[in-house]
Amino acid sequence: MSSPFDAVLGQASAVGALQRSLALDRVAHAYLFEGPSGVAKAKAALALACALACPQAPRQGCGVCSTCTRAIEGKHPDVRVFKPRDEGNRNLPVELVREEILPFAKFAPFEAAAACVIFPEADVSFPDQHAEAANALLKTLEEPRARVTFILLSERPDRLLPTIRSRAQTLRFGGLAPALLRSILAQHGVPEPAHDAAIALAQGRADRALALAEEGRAERLLETAMRVDDAVDQQRVGAVLELAD
Repeated sequence: MSSPFDAVLGQASAVGALQRSLALDRVAHAYLFEGPSGVAKAKAALALACALACPQAPRQGCGVCSTCTRAIEGKHPDVRVFKPRDEGNRNLPVELVREEILPFAKFAPFEAAAACVIFPEADVSFPDQHAEAANALLKTLEEPRARVTFILLSERPDRLLPTIRSRAQTLRFGGLAPALLRSILAQHGVPEPAHDAAIALAQGRADRALALAEEGRAERLLETAMRVDDAVDQQRVGAVLELAD
């Protein structure tokens, strides 16, 4: 039987840790998935939610039942995803935590065997310079309700309050290997000649590799970098200023 974890490529260590915790029924009440964007942190979070909630394949997730499909599509009442807001500095207001997130955590699960609360950009939603919302969330992390799991995803975990980080089990998600990035680009129909430059500049991130492969962006960026390097080497100040523009 396949599992939603099968879609989490290149992260054997993190996936293995989650699967061992599920098999032993020792899932943490809160996780911090840290690492760059585009390395399947969000897929891993949804895979964990499926594994906890799935009635067909408990502790694994089948990926095809109503519970799993609704969780993956963002339509299950027991799997809530709270993204940063679109306006301002994008941090979540403390009122949202108190009026929506905390009541959910108090009364869930409503339908499935377990519930998950996922924060895709936790360091943006709860930055240390705006600690009100983070402090409101902290009490729930300190006194978790049974069968409710918090999953915080972060590119910059140092921007989270130390108290938030200390209440969650950290799993590291690393950059993807070039061979895997090449496979992902091919699956998205990117022509092979565009692969090398995009992979070289992507820093192991699939989202960046795909963006750089569009319309020759990576090649243009490399060409510009080489022109800047030449201008600096030859001390051509006018050329450097022109390229800076």
